[in-house]
Amino acid sequence: MKKKCILIGTLALFFLCSCSTQQTINSSVSSGKFIPTGKLIIPFKIQTIHHSIIPQIQIENDKGLYNVAFDTGSNYNNLLKNGVKKIFGDEKRPIELAYTYVRRLSPDKNEKELYRAVNELINSGGITCTLNNLTVSGTAINDIVLQYVPANTRKIDKGLADAIVGVNFFGKCNNILIDYNNKVIEIDAAQLKVQACPMRKLNQLGLYVAEVVIDGITQPALIDTGAEYLFIREGFNKKIIYSDSDIINYTLHGKVKKSLPGFKLVQVQVGNINSKYRGYNTSNMFISGTESGNAFGQKCSILGYEVFKGHRIQLDFEHNLFRIE
Repeated sequence: MKKKCILIGTLALFFLCSCSTQQTINSSVSSGKFIPTGKLIIPFKIQTIHHSIIPQIQIENDKGLYNVAFDTGSNYNNLLKNGVKKIFGDEKRPIELAYTYVRRLSPDKNEKELYRAVNELINSGGITCTLNNLTVSGTAINDIVLQYVPANTRKIDKGLADAIVGVNFFGKCNNILIDYNNKVIEIDAAQLKVQACPMRKLNQLGLYVAEVVIDGITQPALIDTGAEYLFIREGFNKKIIYSDSDIINYTLHGKVKKSLPGFKLVQVQVGNINSKYRGYNTSNMFISGTESGNAFGQKCSILGYEVFKGHRIQLDFEHNLFRIE
């Protein structure tokens, strides 16, 4: 079965007020206080645009420099409008290429049928480009394939970056550590010496959830560097635990009825971190995101920047553990 392109994290980038802000917080890796342990150290900026908070790194090749947002709530690498302009030269060029391809395959279709087929091709991730000979922080990395799926980013593509990449961007590694204090991402760093919680992959979605405790109920929550807040699923405080199949099926096929804005103050324990946070629901009428992302949040809670800020977090793929320090 072909995996559907899911963008949970930036789908959970919410617009909770009408004003627009833009802020960049730079890495402090050059301060002299930072002692890295990873095989690869990547400085990042915390980019805040239209209430979306996400780590942003830079990659480059002989063609240019690219600003890339790192979103663990995305299961594919998504090309944004800025990236389209850099790579194709024109925002409309991918549509023109798709039209030429579809027309060559189906010359007997009329214009309406052709454009319907073009939309289906584009929104299924059929338009891709490959960036070769890449480096990050002076280190060569694997080529990456970017998919252009504007339907998944139309509501949040506000000049955020050239692309959004997920966990698979870093290829096969033992762990990824994201240091929100020093603003660096470390690949294969030393294990954080804190209490860990179980972590697993939702295979059909390609996303990672950790076992956390919300208001006394142990339940899975998505590890989502693209979300700004904590999002709590329906029935989060009841002993109703949805199976992975429930979460996946509702993400792919569920419909969310919008609700009035609001939040609940909840007690959240993630490893050895135990604090109160505002918990929002993805049905909130002021949340802007994809249908699949909003649906996901109904069956599985989402950990975002509000939980991660001021901490170091580590996704340990080797031992299936999540740590926060």
